[in-house]
Amino acid sequence: MDILSRLSSVKILFNCRRVCKEWFNIISDPQFARLQLPRSSIGVAMLIQSYSDRKQQSNLDFTYIEEKAGSSQPWLERKKFAPLPISKYALINSCNGLLCLTGSKEGEFSFSFYVCNPILGQYITLPIPSPTFKKAWNGLCCMNDFVALGFSASANKYKVLQTDYGTREAFIYILSTRVWKSIGKAPTGTFCLSFNALLHESLHWISYGNPYPYWRIYSFNFEREKFRSLPPPSIDDQKMDNLLRLGVLESSLLLCVFPRHRVRCNGWVMKNYGVQESWTKAFVVDRNPQFARTGVYEPILFLSDGEILMKSDCGVIRYNL
Repeated sequence: MDILSRLSSVKILFNCRRVCKEWFNIISDPQFARLQLPRSSIGVAMLIQSYSDRKQQSNLDFTYIEEKAGSSQPWLERKKFAPLPISKYALINSCNGLLCLTGSKEGEFSFSFYVCNPILGQYITLPIPSPTFKKAWNGLCCMNDFVALGFSASANKYKVLQTDYGTREAFIYILSTRVWKSIGKAPTGTFCLSFNALLHESLHWISYGNPYPYWRIYSFNFEREKFRSLPPPSIDDQKMDNLLRLGVLESSLLLCVFPRHRVRCNGWVMKNYGVQESWTKAFVVDRNPQFARTGVYEPILFLSDGEILMKSDCGVIRYNL
């Protein structure tokens, strides 16, 4: 495990799992992902979802971007994932290389939820938590209801959080036991869940609603199975659009704020987790219509040359701060 965890190439790891059952079990072990990720070269892994109108299905491509010494261009590695059991799907979130997604099989209108290991080509289908979920379970998650994947290090267990739109009841599904359990009520409000919002074993999201302030930051800790409200930065809500994005940047919680008319993106970083006074405006990105029609930028990686890698509705771009 120590030797294999030092491999950064996804293609090599994919081939190593085929050597023997012992290597397959090592690479499949959750402990391997936690050991391998910190040892990986500084870079970012991205999932690029493409659509085929002719086949009416979507595909996932893995792209790993890594900076190389003495080179102005990053190194790219691409790998196409094996076909998934569904023809159309939407990505929900990711944890230690596992994907949580929802979608439907070809010719069916009902949706199911899955946890998938795209490297190993394995997946499980999540069962319905309770009879009250049947209506919501047969459609995509609405904005008041979500499913998300997380991990508890002390228990060494992957867990799925599901909230019920009608009753506000929250459920936990443990992948190793394949059993749902109720953990009480979830916070109220309209949720906006970001794909990259796991930090300190906690899932983070923006909740819109009343009373003032009309938006809040909530988290759910998969270790303690508890909800929590986090203090937001001091921002003038009157000059802000109702568009916010949460993420993780350099091991800190990142809040991207888009002022009215979305002419720029203000990036706020919580340097000391949970401390409101530690919120610091880290950068400002001005809108460029050439790279984003809506003006929505989501930073994903700071490069060593002072540039920042971001995604927009036009793709992935590099921006010189």
